[in-house]
Amino acid sequence: MLTRILSIACLLGCYVNAAKSVRGPGYALRSVAFNHLLATPLPTSQSNSSIGTCSDFPALYDEARDMIKVALLTYSYATVRQCAAKKPDVYNGEEAILNDEPVTARDIYSFIKDNIDVLKNEKDFQGEGGAFVLKQLQALLDLDKSEDLKDNSEVIVFNDKYARQLCYGIALNRVDKRIVVSFRGTSSVFDMVDDIKVAGADVQNPLYQETPKQKRQMQIHKGFYNALFKDQEGGMLKFDLIMNQLIKVKKENPDYKVYVTGHSLGGSLATLFAFYASTPKYFGNSQFPVTCVSVASPLVGDYNWRCAFMLQEKMGRIRHLRITNFGDIVPKVPCFGLDIPPFTFKHAGVHLQLYDDKPPRFSFPKNGDTLKIDTDENVITPITPSDILYYHGCDLYVNRLDKGMPALAGKYLNTFYADKAFVGEYDNV
Repeated sequence: MLTRILSIACLLGCYVNAAKSVRGPGYALRSVAFNHLLATPLPTSQSNSSIGTCSDFPALYDEARDMIKVALLTYSYATVRQCAAKKPDVYNGEEAILNDEPVTARDIYSFIKDNIDVLKNEKDFQGEGGAFVLKQLQALLDLDKSEDLKDNSEVIVFNDKYARQLCYGIALNRVDKRIVVSFRGTSSVFDMVDDIKVAGADVQNPLYQETPKQKRQMQIHKGFYNALFKDQEGGMLKFDLIMNQLIKVKKENPDYKVYVTGHSLGGSLATLFAFYASTPKYFGNSQFPVTCVSVASPLVGDYNWRCAFMLQEKMGRIRHLRITNFGDIVPKVPCFGLDIPPFTFKHAGVHLQLYDDKPPRFSFPKNGDTLKIDTDENVITPITPSDILYYHGCDLYVNRLDKGMPALAGKYLNTFYADKAFVGEYDNV
């Protein structure tokens, strides 16, 4: 426990120091740690939900890798746009970078490739934090070596207008028939400091009337909640703005599946957005559930929020694959809310833990309870800034996921949801 406390203190210290010291071009350069991005199938038992069959969705490895790739693209696009906006005369193809026309994954790759040397010379990319940012951009460039980047996806909406508000994109993949909402996360170092505060927002549970076990109130991390439900653009809440855009695209493509993703704080925003987007008010009659793939997400809400999320999973309205690296401290904070009375933050969804030296591990908060192994592994954390940045990077997530591919072969997220031995009886919902 002492190790964990020291790790968290070190992490918070890094953010406060960043807030004091960073100046210069775009928020993309200032957000250091928080702004970056399994053998034979399980036996199928009687299904707990109406999520669908495995054939309705790709294999778990493919879903995971595709969404990590989207998170990297979102991060990289926002970074180069913010830099080019400050110095348009030094960036190659700045007109294409800065316009709001649809772009493909290959376009974003080209923006980074053509300007990587310029980005390396940005003064805020110097030092350990800057090296971390460049590693994330390099991770995107490395994807091309395996021919990962195709023009299947087109970013049709990208909103990074306000440096102190969240950044997001909406993409269409016409080959896989997906609509993907991707969050980059915190949009400035000042918001980042707000986001790591441990206060909770006391909000009404949108599902409290569905079953007697659902509580009327729940606590959600105040920084994440405010980013979606307090910040406004054009007189409209950010959540409503994104939701209206998503509904419009969904109506135009009714047979497309809806995915939501993000890395780090973007993962928390993705989880929260997907939860509300999957409620009956929005997608109650949708053919497909909302699928959330969060990467390195901090904790989001309290036990009551977890129970509401699990009801959505039981009803087949949402699928959530939560991916973490063993050793990454970010998914372990904040531990608890300093409210009266205090409460502990919880994760939700099917947890995929990645390792360097052993096969990936899955867990689920069966009947609302955190598994002991998840609690035990939370105690083991790095305590140096370089370790924190190393374990949190998208590049390590890609590498570890690829290492685990043989063990992940043949596994589907829906198979886990259909296995009562894995998910339990949902007695808590």
